[in-house]
Amino acid sequence: FKFMIFQTPAIWTISTYNAALSDADFATLANPETFTNKRINTRIVSAANYTTSVTMDFDLYDEYDITAQAWALLFNNPSWTAVNGQKRMIRIKDNGTSRALTYWSQFASWAATLPTATTISKKLWIWVEWDSTDSKWYCIATGVQP
Repeated sequence: FKFMIFQTPAIWTISTYNAALSDADFATLANPETFTNKRINTRIVSAANYTTSVTMDFDLYDEYDITAQAWALLFNNPSWTAVNGQKRMIRIKDNGTSRALTYWSQFASWAATLPTATTISKKLWIWVEWDSTDSKWYCIATGVQP
């Protein structure tokens, strides 16, 4: 059912029409769905720098973009309700001086080693994936801007 409202001078008219829709026309929360020609926009938070530590909220953001980190930085355990296999990206650039990077207990190296410092004036990408069995954000890839 769809309702359409039309206005004519001093008169409101409500009209209805039936559309032939089936369950296949609607995505549901309970069933797996395949979406074609759809885009999911990455939820990015950007900050020039964090003072000495950051607690990332992976429920709200998929990527953290730090553009001019001015101090050594500790990545605290994120706040989140993680799902096994969930991936998140951290992109960090210093402010012209290499900055030390350290990580709290839920971050771990796996396919790639967690970087311990930034490269002067270059963007650094850190890609992590949640492993619910180990309760860890494993580093699966890193890269530095050429």
